[in-house]
Amino acid sequence: MAQKQEAKGGTGGTEWDDGHHEGISQIYIREGREGIESIKFDYVKKEKLKAGAIHGGSSQRLTEWFDLNHTIDEHIVSITCYYDEGAIQGLVIKTNIRASALMGYNLGTKFKLEVKGKKIIGFHGSSDKNLRSLGAYFAPLTPAGGSTGGREWDDGADHEGVSQIFIRGGREGIESIKFDYIKNGEPKAGQIHGDSGQGFTEWFDLDPITDEHILSIKCYYDEGAIHGLVIKTNMRNCGLMGYNVGTKFKLEAKGKKIIGFHGSSDKYLRFLGAYFAPLSPDNLED
Repeated sequence: MAQKQEAKGGTGGTEWDDGHHEGISQIYIREGREGIESIKFDYVKKEKLKAGAIHGGSSQRLTEWFDLNHTIDEHIVSITCYYDEGAIQGLVIKTNIRASALMGYNLGTKFKLEVKGKKIIGFHGSSDKNLRSLGAYFAPLTPAGGSTGGREWDDGADHEGVSQIFIRGGREGIESIKFDYIKNGEPKAGQIHGDSGQGFTEWFDLDPITDEHILSIKCYYDEGAIHGLVIKTNMRNCGLMGYNVGTKFKLEAKGKKIIGFHGSSDKYLRFLGAYFAPLSPDNLED
């Protein structure tokens, strides 16, 4: 369910509301002497692009835009806004991959549209001859689950796929996990996340020759730690790695494959999330 965060900035203008979608594809602004004169958001809805309406004035001044890359599941995690004299002056967009350059001007008071652990999936606000206020809709980030605590880590989403998964198990959960990736067609070793205890070690190899990729991972967690994983690829299901103890959750996105991971850990793996990229038409399941 989408979470609506109230609009901030100046008062006045006509209220507008784009609603919430699966994600954002592009943001356009038109600058003026007194602030951002108009703004337009294009969205992703039912996995197709949907053009949004223009909000604000129609001056022919400079136009700037920001494109999101959906081939690597790029999404907006926050927008820093500057407003002064009742109008929004500038925006800085932060995604899970990068931060944009300033669009507009860094004049006046600053506020941020952000909800920790969520992404922006829509906008609302008010405008007349300038953009007066801006608010956002939020949804949970890429599928994730587990418990709180531990130190956050993020392997990123700039890979083509996953080549290997290693876990070290302990009596109270998975003590450490490591993912190796494929980047620019070459193997890339990942970092070890978690403790370095002396429990058993298990691993799972993917076959790059047959373009094997991960479709989903079923996870079991209990008592604040993740205990076990079951990996499903386009070729097979692996056996249980670890233990099927506690509550289940699944990292999965229809029509997409896993290309990266993020999570948190200390002496155990506490939390696990994934990054997804679209499957090619040849790889879509019936």
